[in-house]
Amino acid sequence: TGWASDANGISLVQVSVDNGSSFNNVAGTEEWTYEFDTKVIQDGTHVVFLKVWDNYNVQALYSSLINIDNTKPDISLELPVDDSKTTGTLFFSGQTTDNIGLTKLYAQIRNLDSRQAPVPENLAYLEFIPDEIITRGIDISALSDGFYNIEMTGEDAGGNITRVSRNIQLLKGTDLASIDILYPLNGEHVQGMFNLYGKVYSEKPMETLIMYIDDQDAGTAEITESGYFVFTLNPEVIAEGMHKIQVRGLLEGSRVVSSIEQFVNYKPSGPWVTVDNFTMGDFAFDRPYLEGNAGYAFTETELLSLQDKATPKDVRQALLAKSVDYIEISFDNGKTFEKIGTKRKWRYRVENEDMSAGYHFMVVRAVMRNGESAVTRTIIQIDKTAPTIKIISPEEGGRFNEFIEFAGLTSDDVSLKSVTLALRSGDKASYEVPAFIQGLYFDWHFWGATLWDIGAGLTFFDDNVRLQLQFGQFTEQQWGLFSEEPFRYGGNVIGGKLLANIGTLPFRYFFGPNWEWLSANLTLGANFSMFTQTQSGSPQMLSAILAQLEFPRVTIPKQKMFRVFAFYTEAQVWFIPTDIESVDPNNPIPKIVPQISGGIRINVF
Repeated sequence: TGWASDANGISLVQVSVDNGSSFNNVAGTEEWTYEFDTKVIQDGTHVVFLKVWDNYNVQALYSSLINIDNTKPDISLELPVDDSKTTGTLFFSGQTTDNIGLTKLYAQIRNLDSRQAPVPENLAYLEFIPDEIITRGIDISALSDGFYNIEMTGEDAGGNITRVSRNIQLLKGTDLASIDILYPLNGEHVQGMFNLYGKVYSEKPMETLIMYIDDQDAGTAEITESGYFVFTLNPEVIAEGMHKIQVRGLLEGSRVVSSIEQFVNYKPSGPWVTVDNFTMGDFAFDRPYLEGNAGYAFTETELLSLQDKATPKDVRQALLAKSVDYIEISFDNGKTFEKIGTKRKWRYRVENEDMSAGYHFMVVRAVMRNGESAVTRTIIQIDKTAPTIKIISPEEGGRFNEFIEFAGLTSDDVSLKSVTLALRSGDKASYEVPAFIQGLYFDWHFWGATLWDIGAGLTFFDDNVRLQLQFGQFTEQQWGLFSEEPFRYGGNVIGGKLLANIGTLPFRYFFGPNWEWLSANLTLGANFSMFTQTQSGSPQMLSAILAQLEFPRVTIPKQKMFRVFAFYTEAQVWFIPTDIESVDPNNPIPKIVPQISGGIRINVF
């Protein structure tokens, strides 16, 4: 909308919203209006031209600016999680993005049960600072227990609105903490030595756990990072018979959380098996060993019988049969077992690279020579998903004085352990290698067309193509130490190689994951070298085709630099032009000369 005036009156007003490419008539003259749909123009700042004519057809041109924004804000709300529970504090965490910027950001709380008391005004509408990062805790303990809807709304300068909502449950009378005993199962028969496993669920830190046997303090345990715990029990801790077991923990303050009571039937003697190096729920990475012990706990009478030489042979044999025959493991709750050892001290390699991500449930069984057996359970976690990081500020190429505010979002499908920030001087390009270069390596080569040479090269296309430069030497004096034949080519040798890997043989394919470190490569290529000493007296460029067999090729897993070491044998065929006349026509000078040599290659990265 606008106005126009002239002493001779206004006859026409036109508007252009495409930088003067076309002009459109408006409604009115002295007081005019023009309406159009901005969705046909991309978001951003645009020029508007106005043409005005008076009644004598005299024209004037004016311009203005408009901002068009038809893109809704984006609100990513990490917390609260939908259908989550809280005891009184409602945490908001997330991110907002908009092509221009938010002008308003607020949350509304509504109860979902008409029988509940109305939400107070100070909680029904909550103003947030319209920033890119959402982080705030709200005390909603003034509300009554029940279900509530949380709606967050963001509005930008263009009037675009985005809403996201979550449903939560308020439970002020609970601590949202619990302790579960996972193994042994309720009523299970155990003997000898065994581990009691469990898990803690708590939104607040929980102090040391205490195990009670028949309401008597029987030991303490710590909670692992994944929330599990373990107690080791033996005849010194628990007596024979049926016992009631309970685990209790102390929350911050004085609140005690207890597990349900479970019963076990214990015998001091009998077969037993334990997992010693993994607590239930631990993460398995880098192909770890699951280790433990197994055995048979004898009674005092049985021990005396074994030591007594007068014990009948058949009785002694029956006692000796109470020893470990083999250990086996099951991943399908005991349907099938895989034999993993025959000794009391056993271990099993967890091939986490070949296993799916998530929880894996195991049953370990020790079988005695007399047929008796003992079982235990454990759970391991495998996490193959890398965390995600999103830097929100500072923006790329920004300029700052004195202070820089860093903001971003990190997330992981399991849980994050730490987030670190590095601030380095210079351009980020100086800290990275161009994408088409995969690696750098050093090469030392001996014998062949040169006595020795050293080189460096770059690798491309997933390390399958190599481009190498080298410097070598084979002087006339050095030649005389090895051969009485006439010296033809040598001196200082400067050259380059182009190599292409045509085949890789991983030894893991034949011998399993334990041989992942060893492989062999077959490579073809070409060599072009300048020899400074020739019989003609002039430096000359020679070429050769070659084949390399890299074996052994050793790779150090998880190493970032200097992780690959290879020894190779190289067969060369040199093409040599005749730079001198042959004295003996029956013994011509060879033009194609085969050579064999060896070398060592070390990959820097």
